[in-house]
Amino acid sequence: MSSFGLNKSFIRFTIFTKIQVFNIFIDFHEDESINYIDLLGMATAEFTVVKDSMLKGHNKASGDTISIKYKDKKLNIMEIKGGAIGEFIPDSENQDISNKIYYEANTVNYNVENEITILNKNAKVIYGQTILEGGEIEANWNINMVESRMKDSISPSVSTNGEEPTFGEYMIFDLITEQGNIEHGYNEIEIGIFKGNEFLTDANEDVYIEKGMFTSCDLPVPHYYFGSNRMKIIKDKDQIVTRPMILYIQDFPLH
Repeated sequence: MSSFGLNKSFIRFTIFTKIQVFNIFIDFHEDESINYIDLLGMATAEFTVVKDSMLKGHNKASGDTISIKYKDKKLNIMEIKGGAIGEFIPDSENQDISNKIYYEANTVNYNVENEITILNKNAKVIYGQTILEGGEIEANWNINMVESRMKDSISPSVSTNGEEPTFGEYMIFDLITEQGNIEHGYNEIEIGIFKGNEFLTDANEDVYIEKGMFTSCDLPVPHYYFGSNRMKIIKDKDQIVTRPMILYIQDFPLH
């Protein structure tokens, strides 16, 4: 099975190379074109995406069921339910993404036309040494950005190289630059606990915090903390760089 679509400035091909499943149900339109295909029972689908005559990579997805939906005789939506697991292996000539991408969730909805994947419930994306988790994760493959949002009381988080994760209310991660941004973040590492309105992590894993606070007290309202409008945590040296830094006792500043 394959789909061929013309979209203004480019041609995209989605080509299935392998399908394994216990049962297949195919629904046809009156003109005998495919409406949708349901793969039922430990379903696995392998496919490649070609855009602008360039192979972007090989995909492998599995779950309890896979629904493949067509629109205007073109593959439009692929939905995976029940322990969805996926893997994307970039083509050697794909200069945008260099690492394999692994992902899992209770449900995965892949919009082929817009190249957007949405992972819901127990969502996780693994890219190189970086692990992104959240209640809902949206990956936009056009711009290679991953967004994680709070859903069902599950907060977004990111961790690298086995370090303690940074949590927040919203997170965005650039797969090309490997830099991320977290709003209202919280991180507990060896030198203490950090909170802030916005966390930014660079390729060296140094962390920049806007309107940050640092403390060793793990209470929801710490007995004391050091606050600053801007903080930088140098990971390799376990150092905090900031100016100025103000000591707060029970939220009262000591100048």
